[in-house]
Amino acid sequence: MTLNYESHGNRRDFLRSIYSTISQVEGNVVECGVQYGFSLGWLAHLIYEEGKGRTLYGFDVWEGDPPLLYGESVPSVSWDSAQLPVWTALSASFLPGSQVKLIKGEFRNTLPKVKTEPLAFLHVDCDIYQSYYDVLSILWPRITTKGVVVLDEYGTGKWPGATKATDTFLETLPSTNYELVKDTRWYIRRLA
Repeated sequence: MTLNYESHGNRRDFLRSIYSTISQVEGNVVECGVQYGFSLGWLAHLIYEEGKGRTLYGFDVWEGDPPLLYGESVPSVSWDSAQLPVWTALSASFLPGSQVKLIKGEFRNTLPKVKTEPLAFLHVDCDIYQSYYDVLSILWPRITTKGVVVLDEYGTGKWPGATKATDTFLETLPSTNYELVKDTRWYIRRLA
């Protein structure tokens, strides 16, 4: 597979812009939904440029399909086919391997077992209702004040489960706890 970062320029620029808002926020970086590693590679590069020693965690199933609701359809990507593109994206970032942790498995099984906190930045790119809901409910308590959660598919129409899961999760929080912000894509900033 050829990695074409330029075709994703707007997404890369958005991640850079939002990442810059956490410069004074302590914590690590997590991406849930790595697939081939495009965004993970960009996040690794941002961590490298920043030089604060943050750890980058990448979580993905990398095979099989989680439960689908809302008419969702997700292509299955095996670790065998994703491994080379993921490591190519990471090596291009210059981030030392000791600062990168890749975890394979369903979010509901892996996230509770891996100590990622505190979290300053979470990129949710896992497409479907159950995955979005699991990621938000498990990782939200680890997000530091002023930390951000980027919602890759929220409000796009293509992934209605992602929007429904996010809205359902946010209904469980006091509205003074967060702000939902629309930029090129949607993100949540933790206020308290």
